Amino acid sequence: MDNLDEAILAQLRRDARAPYTQIADAVNTSETTVRTRIQDMVDDGTIQQFTVRVRGANVRALVEVQVHTNVQSGTIAEAVHQLPGIEETWELTGDWDIMALINVDSTDELNHVVDGIRKIDNTQETRTRVILSERYPNGNGGHTP
Repeated sequence: MDNLDEAILAQLRRDARAPYTQIADAVNTSETTVRTRIQDMVDDGTIQQFTVRVRGANVRALVEVQVHTNVQSGTIAEAVHQLPGIEETWELTGDWDIMALINVDSTDELNHVVDGIRKIDNTQETRTRVILSERYPNGNGGHTP
């Protein structure tokens, strides 16, 4: 991966729906080059998925998960990721082993998802933070759930 690939990825992070011509203008190359580079990055696994952020759900929250010592956090992270309402999960370093992004319609649903996380074997503790507002790299944001 070179500087051009990095520049293309930066544009896609801002807006994955941007036309190839717009990306080409932003990175100072041709549309054909952008199209080829993106396809190459998809083929070699650099780009693993294109995703969508959806507004409209009422409650978004981050849940930190701590697992028992000597437990594979990846197994628990996968179980967390499979729960309804979980949008993304990350394995972390530090005191908290997993972070999950929840996107649901109500606080009752949020509570249900957090309870589901707590029921997963070897989950030791959770800490939930409700997201009050969001800002995105492309300048869209300020959305209050």
